[in-house]
Amino acid sequence: MPLFSRREDRIYYVDPQSATLMVADYDGARGFTAGRPEALLDLSDFELNPGTDYRNYDVDLEGRRVVIPRRMDRDDRIVIVANWFSELEGKLPSLE
Repeated sequence: MPLFSRREDRIYYVDPQSATLMVADYDGARGFTAGRPEALLDLSDFELNPGTDYRNYDVDLEGRRVVIPRRMDRDDRIVIVANWFSELEGKLPSLE
């Protein structure tokens, strides 16, 4: 599940043996030359799908934030709020 940074200077990938998100600098000007990989994030508490054809994580433009789904416990809930805008309008004073 490799991911090239948007600036095209780093590559991110998951080490399946250690469940760790790794990062390495690379130079694509003369072929592909990668630097020494570094462990970036322990992924043991996250939901990875190894062996699939897609990656389920992303890294922001600056490489400072990683977005990845977390493994949900049985007590975790997803709450969906519908029609919230009309309820909000009823609670706010009129702007007219």
